Amino acid sequence: MNTHNNVTVIPCYKLLRSNDSSQVRLIQVVLAIILALVVLPVLGQAILRYFVPQEVDPFPPVGETYQPGEAPQTLMAATMPPISTAISLDEEEIEQIEQSINFSLLVPGYVPNECYWQSYRVILNGVQLSYTCLCINQQQVQNVQQPRFGEGSTEEVSVGNNPAFYIRGNWMQLEGQNEPIWVGDAGSWLIFEHDDIIIRLRTGSLTKEELIRIIDSMLE
Repeated sequence: MNTHNNVTVIPCYKLLRSNDSSQVRLIQVVLAIILALVVLPVLGQAILRYFVPQEVDPFPPVGETYQPGEAPQTLMAATMPPISTAISLDEEEIEQIEQSINFSLLVPGYVPNECYWQSYRVILNGVQLSYTCLCINQQQVQNVQQPRFGEGSTEEVSVGNNPAFYIRGNWMQLEGQNEPIWVGDAGSWLIFEHDDIIIRLRTGSLTKEELIRIIDSMLE
């Protein structure tokens, strides 16, 4: 025990060796609470850091042309490439894509009836698979910008036991307006992370349940 200016200083090791078990338990509880408050939020942010959508209004500087009254699926079909005669990707095409993107491609084992394969295109360290009912983007996390969507459009859902985000709507530029606005009925998105790859499904017609089922089939 040391004394400085009439103040008694008790070494920490003597406090920790106290026989007062209740005091020891109290210290343990306090440390546990501090650990939970500091560490757990950081872990949560790490889990969601790649695909947490940001709701903004207005955004973005560019958008698609949207005529009032048009069905979302009509808009999507107009932007897709011509329909391929192939039913799906073959093994040779998958190998070629993987050589370009440097990660294992996930291909859905399920799509709804009358949803047909069209084509693919390689993007920045990623790929886009196009079907008549949806587009599937797969991209390495370091090349994915934080997605931004309209206010009140996002919903957290589960794919298996993992978090994902379902977004209802799309940015569209209305005729006669200079800036795009968020249109809540212009399709939907499902965003999911798997092995440091961001998977984004975009559709003009499929339900949330169908999108989740498609991603489930990609992970099987």
